[in-house]
Amino acid sequence: MVDDATTPTDLTVANPDGTFTRTLNTAPVRMETSEGWVDISTDLVKTVEDGKTVIKPEQIPVDVTLGAGGSSAMATIDDNEGHSIAQSWPFGTLPEPVIEANVATYRQVLPGVDLVQIAHQTGVSQVLKIESAEAARDPRVVEMRLYLAAGNATVSEAEGGTLTATGSDTGQVELHMSGGQWWDSSQPGASALDPGTPGLTRPFTFSLGQEAGKQTQVFGMEAILSTPDLQYPIYVDPPWNTPRTSYVFVDTAYPNTSYWNGQFTDQTMNVGYLPSYWAPDGVTHLARSYFQFEGKTFDATANLINARFEVLETWSSSCTPTGVASWITGEVGTGTTWNNQPQLKVRTDGGMSPRVTARRARQEWLGSIFSPPRIFC
Repeated sequence: MVDDATTPTDLTVANPDGTFTRTLNTAPVRMETSEGWVDISTDLVKTVEDGKTVIKPEQIPVDVTLGAGGSSAMATIDDNEGHSIAQSWPFGTLPEPVIEANVATYRQVLPGVDLVQIAHQTGVSQVLKIESAEAARDPRVVEMRLYLAAGNATVSEAEGGTLTATGSDTGQVELHMSGGQWWDSSQPGASALDPGTPGLTRPFTFSLGQEAGKQTQVFGMEAILSTPDLQYPIYVDPPWNTPRTSYVFVDTAYPNTSYWNGQFTDQTMNVGYLPSYWAPDGVTHLARSYFQFEGKTFDATANLINARFEVLETWSSSCTPTGVASWITGEVGTGTTWNNQPQLKVRTDGGMSPRVTARRARQEWLGSIFSPPRIFC
């Protein structure tokens, strides 16, 4: 490993034949510690801080702390640059959670409602599992909110019903709540961790309020609970994370919605056509995905031998192979939508998809750009 060329998303390895292999990721996969670079692990472990038992991911580049039960403390995310958001449960004491890998499940925080907290590389998300229509009629669910406390930051409403925390010292957005997403159990495999096939979620918005002298994160539950033909359980997910430049997809079904860095989604990217009869919202979708990599500048004198771009296809609505192409494009950002896409500049490769279907449940890698594609049948 070439240490000077290594970042959380960028890795260069020197090969015995004198060549170098460089790998770039859209999200952090490693972090620098006093012992050098280590792989990120989001697995949750119990530890003690300031005399209190808390739950933390083993190794991620931001400081995420989850409540261990016995109080109203839910989660705190700190960017390790002096900015933090603390969330607490407004309806009493949380029970001790059940921990499995990166997931902490707090059973029956309200009648018929579980709270599921999930640690990620750059933050934490909370999923409310609402088990029945009766549970959904609880006034506390209808008017769902969480208490917020910001450290060295100001929380404000942002475009599209999202929330941001702006650093008091920097004037920049330091923490970001991606737009809310929700799904029901109408699709096979739906759970608190997965909307099921075909992996589509529906957006909802947040606003800010005040209660008992505290700032609140208010859920736009009316749009969810008024949806016809809901199949319970339903899952409601608001994630907080540190902002990063990485990816976005665009969708004809919601042509003016930005899915920047996975907001309003489960962070699954979508490509191609999805007919309305497969879609949980009953709308036809046509989607494209854009990936933007940040890393150190390539050496202009280097001889580029080969380059690959790989994504993992997990589901397809059709068994019929359809062409998929990759392009170098203009820059993408928070304003990228179907109606505001960057220019396609150079086509780099093409192949056939699907490699996995609803009836053939296996995952295959689709690649690459610049080199012959590694496509599987």
